Amino acid sequence: MTKIIKKIFMVLGISIAFLIIFLILKRDNISNNIIETRGVVLEVDNEDVINSSVSSIGVQTLKVKITGNSYFNKEVLVRNNLLGKKELDTIAKVGDKIIFALNCDGNKICEGVLIEKDRLGSMLLLFYFFTLVLIIYAGITGLRTLGSFIIVLIILWKVLLPNLLAGVNPLFITMIVIILLTGIIIFSVSGINKRGMVACIASCLGTLITFFLTQFFGDLMSLSGFTAPYAETLIMNGLFNLDIQGLFNSAIVIGASGASMDIAMDLSASLYEIKQKKPNIEKKELIASGLEIGQAVVGTMTTTLLLAYSGTFLTLLLLFMYKETSILHLLNLKIVAGEIMRTIVGSIGLIIVAPLTAYLGAYFFLKDKKI
Repeated sequence: MTKIIKKIFMVLGISIAFLIIFLILKRDNISNNIIETRGVVLEVDNEDVINSSVSSIGVQTLKVKITGNSYFNKEVLVRNNLLGKKELDTIAKVGDKIIFALNCDGNKICEGVLIEKDRLGSMLLLFYFFTLVLIIYAGITGLRTLGSFIIVLIILWKVLLPNLLAGVNPLFITMIVIILLTGIIIFSVSGINKRGMVACIASCLGTLITFFLTQFFGDLMSLSGFTAPYAETLIMNGLFNLDIQGLFNSAIVIGASGASMDIAMDLSASLYEIKQKKPNIEKKELIASGLEIGQAVVGTMTTTLLLAYSGTFLTLLLLFMYKETSILHLLNLKIVAGEIMRTIVGSIGLIIVAPLTAYLGAYFFLKDKKI
């Protein structure tokens, strides 16, 4: 009963926190007479839009009622520039909630330009459901998990990305951040104990091995890194100091580190439970159990990586099939070779983490016994 009451209070607290976050994020952003605000589309004029079979190019003129703090309930004309690129353009319709920029001169509204559809409410609602499910199932552990989730986002945004933009060696700063995040995530979920220590050490070692493999095979396969989305756009925006290949390799290490943490924590928790249920177990038996569990987990986790990366490029794979691209041609394309490298290097890291966790678990959990 006490656990249920605790969970109810946690849910109420989270609900209030989300409401406060929503109200803060909903405020207008004002900078140099430019106001980013919200509104609802009342009318759409497509007279200057040329439509093709797939995309549209031209300018939509939108009549919008402002729902943001600035100029609330006023109506304004907003321009929506369409470039003919489906992945970048936003086609507005009557009733759409949008975010747009207003160029203002005092109290006079000069010009409005559409930025995007307003998805803040939907995203917060989705994240709220995720939080509820997490807390209802895991209680305090779920709350700690949520805290580590938020900390990870802050560190990536405030530490990793600014350093990458400043031209710091991508793999160097990525390794530092990943080791820091591994400790934060694992110890916040498991607590500061032997389970967490085993998982943290094994995960960091696995990530370190992934780091060296990525650097070696990235050079060997002559992958420049420009296959990554928006890599060329970064250079076109004047960021010539960026090491694009280093960024590509860093992305592989970041992706693999999450899976390494997962398998290390799973195995560490399993070995700890075995030790708790059978205190007199020999180290040799515990290692054998860890290796057995690791084989099963690695088998599914490796396939999970393959499915995750394949799902990202599903439309591209469809295009290759439609064009009847030969296997030789397909495998040697930079974008395909890059994804193959990403999948296999990540899988090797996983395979190595499993036995590392088994041996480390046997050592830490049965320190008083000879191995």
